[in-house]
Amino acid sequence: MKLLIQPLLLLTLAITLGCTRPNPYSNFYHSTGALPTVYVPEDFETVNGPARIYSYSSNITQDNQAMLENGYIEIGYSSFNGSASSSSESDIQKQASVIGASVVLVKSAYTNTRTGSIPYTVQNPGQTIYSNSTGTANTYGSGGWATGTYSGSTTTYVPGGTSNYSIPYSVDRYDFGATYWIRKTRIHFGAYYSDLPNQLRASLQRNRGVLITLIIKRTPAWDANLLPGDVVIRLNGRDVTDAQEFTSLLTGNAGQSIALDIVRNGENKSILLHENS
Repeated sequence: MKLLIQPLLLLTLAITLGCTRPNPYSNFYHSTGALPTVYVPEDFETVNGPARIYSYSSNITQDNQAMLENGYIEIGYSSFNGSASSSSESDIQKQASVIGASVVLVKSAYTNTRTGSIPYTVQNPGQTIYSNSTGTANTYGSGGWATGTYSGSTTTYVPGGTSNYSIPYSVDRYDFGATYWIRKTRIHFGAYYSDLPNQLRASLQRNRGVLITLIIKRTPAWDANLLPGDVVIRLNGRDVTDAQEFTSLLTGNAGQSIALDIVRNGENKSILLHENS
């Protein structure tokens, strides 16, 4: 950040802003709604101490996928634009503590530089002028004339007026972002899935089924060698229509072994999956 501000202006800004600085990671926080309505603490890791903070790499999508594969879910995010001084690790930690996050991924990117000047007025000191006067005075009258001397002093105050100045400034601005994560320790199935995309429907010549998009490590789906790209068409012999129905079938068979009929690379396969209770 390039900030050219003299001590007088810094004092003025401090008085204007006050002693309490808002936390942008809190003010611009949004929940993803990923946590279940009925929150079971035993299903998630216990957060002891400060969150672990890591910087995103150049491939944000890949970083998010790695978090999901390791059993983490994104519970919220913060996004805002500000100067370099508007972001601090303590602010990130405070927000992470409030929402119970164990890991935070952060990113920042330069956007632009704002320049300008801040005018201010200074009162100039006044001036006091002292003057003395002396002389001789003559006077005439019916009784004759007389002469004498005199002396005196005067004091005059002249106001100093004001002087106007301006202070130039240059501030670099950045887009800041943070995503907040917590690891789920009890996972019944272990895969992310979606409805079949239109292109895949056309390729398979079928409308029913769900597409496996991601596998969480060390889960029943992982152990059964289910893979991203697999298309599940039946669960325990029942046809799978879409993602909503598949979720319902998984819930109804929680804690039991399930047989999945899938299509992988155009071939039909069967997989036996032992769900966690």
